[in-house]
Amino acid sequence: MNIEVKYKLTEELFKEDLEQWIKYVSKGRSTVILYASSMIFLGVILFANDTDPVISIAVAGFGVYQIISHILVKKKWLKDRLRSSSLNKEVVLEFGQKGFKQINAPEEFIVEQKISKYIESEKGLFIYFGDQTRIYIPNYSFPRLDDKKKIITWLQEWLNLA
Repeated sequence: MNIEVKYKLTEELFKEDLEQWIKYVSKGRSTVILYASSMIFLGVILFANDTDPVISIAVAGFGVYQIISHILVKKKWLKDRLRSSSLNKEVVLEFGQKGFKQINAPEEFIVEQKISKYIESEKGLFIYFGDQTRIYIPNYSFPRLDDKKKIITWLQEWLNLA
């Protein structure tokens, strides 16, 4: 099996990467807005019921802080990717019997660690190297429809999961 995957590092790809990461990898982040809104609502209810104003303001303030923090982290992550010198460059990845190889990848995307895990998402595939380093491969970059399944099988064998 030799499968070559090509994709361009665009703003749309980075937005999709972030959306899929929140939904499939960092599942706690997908509910931050809901929990923070609940905290604000609880703070308002406490305030309306003549509870100690310090407690109600603290609860509502914590909810506001969580929403602002969530939005700023997302914006910073995306802004960092868009400032990157790799924006609009093509990445070529090759999966074969001898392993995984990055061809024509921007320098900051070259990974020399072993694959530690993978996570399949609705719109792509996350491949992790070590604890934090990861790449996102969008579904549209696979040459054929069944190539994603072949790569997942290859990853399972590589990680001794099959």
